[in-house]
Amino acid sequence: MRKVCTKRSGELLDTRAVRSLLVLHCQDAGGQSAFARSVGVSRAFIHSVIKGASPPSPKLLAAMGLRSAGERWTRAR
Repeated sequence: MRKVCTKRSGELLDTRAVRSLLVLHCQDAGGQSAFARSVGVSRAFIHSVIKGASPPSPKLLAAMGLRSAGERWTRAR
């Protein structure tokens, strides 16, 4: 998998950055359906998060190597 972000561990990411990172993870996996299967969520949920209609779930954040930090997210350690 290619490096998708060069941000330091612990730096907070806003919603737009998380959605952009999700798009890159989907591309690396071969599409939204493939990434959704690997995470164990529906493709519709992935699409909803990318479009900003739903917040990312803890399961999705963990699959992207992130964790919640209130209203923002940070790289998991």
